[in-house]
Amino acid sequence: MIIGSFCRGCNKHVELAAGDILLHVDSSQPLGGHYAYLCPHCSDLVVKVADPRVIELLLTSGVQPTGAPMGASEARSRPHPESPADGPPLTADDLLDLHLTLQCSDWFERLTSLT
Repeated sequence: MIIGSFCRGCNKHVELAAGDILLHVDSSQPLGGHYAYLCPHCSDLVVKVADPRVIELLLTSGVQPTGAPMGASEARSRPHPESPADGPPLTADDLLDLHLTLQCSDWFERLTSLT
């Protein structure tokens, strides 16, 4: 199912698949939560408030929530993008190394060789 939205960054209408949308539901909040996606036109991260009506629309369209949705007992298995990653924290030296690597013409190959 295609879900339509509007990107505030480039002022374009976007069409998204359910898997393109990250929905966070928080039943303790009066508005219910928020949803986010990357605009296919400008690559901006678009984050919008999701009231209960929007949450229901997204859920019936196949979007899987990141937290326990209102009235549901199961949470989505994929972790929230803002969850801390496993491993040591990023240091200032790590950030400087990344910055210097990205200045090289073969930065992509260098980074993929590390994984």
